[in-house]
Amino acid sequence: MDALVKNYMTEQVHSIRSGETILHAKQMMDKGQFRHLPVLEGKKVVGIISDRDLSLVDLYPDMDIKHSKVEELMMQYVSTFRPDDQLSTVVTEMAENKYGCVVITDDNDQLKGIFTSIDALRILAKVYNTH
Repeated sequence: MDALVKNYMTEQVHSIRSGETILHAKQMMDKGQFRHLPVLEGKKVVGIISDRDLSLVDLYPDMDIKHSKVEELMMQYVSTFRPDDQLSTVVTEMAENKYGCVVITDDNDQLKGIFTSIDALRILAKVYNTH
C-alpha cells in the first residue's frame, strides 16, 4: 500500500476568503455539509474555520455574523502537510494534537487538499473490512 497522504486526502476542497462574512461561511458549510473550511488570502492558506468555531459565535454577543469577517473567528494556526508526506506521519500528528483535520498544501502554501478524521476512519474501515 502506497501510504502517501495524497492518495487519501480530499482534493475537491471548498475554501473561503478571509474577508468573507461569518454568515457566508456558515451557509457554505451548512449547504455542503462539511465541517472544515480552509481560509485563503489570494491563493495562500492563512487559517481554517470549523463548524465548532461557528457554534461558539453565540458566546460573543458583539459579533454580528452578517458583518463580522471570517478572519475574526478563524484559527490562524493551521497544521499543513505536503501531498507526498507519509500518511502515518499525518495521522500521528492529528491524534497527538487532537486535530479534526490538516490542510494539504504545495511548497507555495497553496491549497491542494484536506485530510480529516473522517478520511482516517474510512481508511480504518477499509482495512478492517478486508480481513
